[in-house]
Amino acid sequence: ERELYKTIRKKVNNTTKSVEFTRDLEQHARTYVAILNSDHVFWKKYGENARGYVATLNLLRMEQIRPLLLAILANFKQPQVVKALRLLVSCVVRVLIVGSRGGTLEKQYADTAKAVSDGTITNEKQLRAALEKLVPANSEFLKAFAVATVSKNYLARYYLRAIEQYSTPKLPEWVPSESTDDVTLEHVVPKTLSDDWSAFDEDTHRSYLKRIGNLAIMSATDNSTSGNEKFSTKKKAYRKSSFQSTKMIASQAIWTPTEIESRQEHLAALAVKTWRLSGDTRKPAVKKKSDKKKAAKKKTARKK
Repeated sequence: ERELYKTIRKKVNNTTKSVEFTRDLEQHARTYVAILNSDHVFWKKYGENARGYVATLNLLRMEQIRPLLLAILANFKQPQVVKALRLLVSCVVRVLIVGSRGGTLEKQYADTAKAVSDGTITNEKQLRAALEKLVPANSEFLKAFAVATVSKNYLARYYLRAIEQYSTPKLPEWVPSESTDDVTLEHVVPKTLSDDWSAFDEDTHRSYLKRIGNLAIMSATDNSTSGNEKFSTKKKAYRKSSFQSTKMIASQAIWTPTEIESRQEHLAALAVKTWRLSGDTRKPAVKKKSDKKKAAKKKTARKK
């Protein structure tokens, strides 16, 4: 704080600058409050996607990125703000999974924020280019996600729900919540081993328990019926799940490190697409209209 005070005092050295500085503080303070609250009326002009991205950034608890958010909101035009928020969600997730590349995150985000404030960076495309040194590329992210272990349940729930949203076209853009009332996190190989899990010794169990491939999201009621049961019993609950990433577990005859690794590789491929390095609003892959029309014609022809 002392160093900050000295710096401000050198630059804000007359009445005019003092008034301007105070006005800037007041304006940015209001924006900062909105950054901390995705339900704030401030986000109405940016749309629901922007509101969801802000909710996600708060869920991920990446405080270092807030100066950059302030700079973007103060200098980018509305469409570019939404794209930039989408990009920042991907950046944060990739850094959480892989780790940052040299230097402190706070310093790198702050330098980028200054470039935005100075007008060097004016849109999402330029922002993406500036963050390339910080953010892991697709190949690096894919490799890291395929072996990632997640110790924090709120992060694991977010990763799995976001992938589920991307891979299920019918689902709307999901606004994250830390509530466990509707969705809980399930460990396929349970936290407490029994004789039913002979494929895992203590070391293997410790290594694979919190791997993303061994984690699944379920409704609270479904989760309460599985717990520490053997795999053949737990499969019945997974098969009934509305989450496709959970339901796919039920197709396995057994559950060993091999199955965990295979599922995680599948999720990693989806993760690259879910958190892609593009600022466009995420649109889940859907069948082309032409494909639907062809399918309808074939169906009609069969009836005839």
